[in-house]
Amino acid sequence: MRVLSLNNPFIKIYQIQGMTCASCSQIIEENAAKFPGLKSIQINFATEKAELKVDESFNEEIFKELLNKLGYKALSPNEFHETLENYFLNVQFYKAIFSLSIGMLSMSLAMGPLSHLLAHQNNNLIQF
Repeated sequence: MRVLSLNNPFIKIYQIQGMTCASCSQIIEENAAKFPGLKSIQINFATEKAELKVDESFNEEIFKELLNKLGYKALSPNEFHETLENYFLNVQFYKAIFSLSIGMLSMSLAMGPLSHLLAHQNNNLIQF
């Protein structure tokens, strides 16, 4: 088992989005092998992660542009967590809206037949 130091500036780990098969990882590895400042790259299709060993001349933005041209998207760990967090916040928001809608519909269906008892002109049971 290898333990990577996240503080090592010469090891970069990215989440790769858009890979659909194992050959996608080979395509990225072959194209990135020519990239300046990149010593080695290992891509795991199953976890969708790329581990890069780089030197000082590595340019992260140009590397991300290369992946975009190939049809993939590279996210740093921070970007990935922000994206995931936004996704779950959106899911929670839509769940809340859906629950409120169903609750209001259920309540109106349950109270609908009783509305004639609460009307002022027919109100013989409830007096205010």
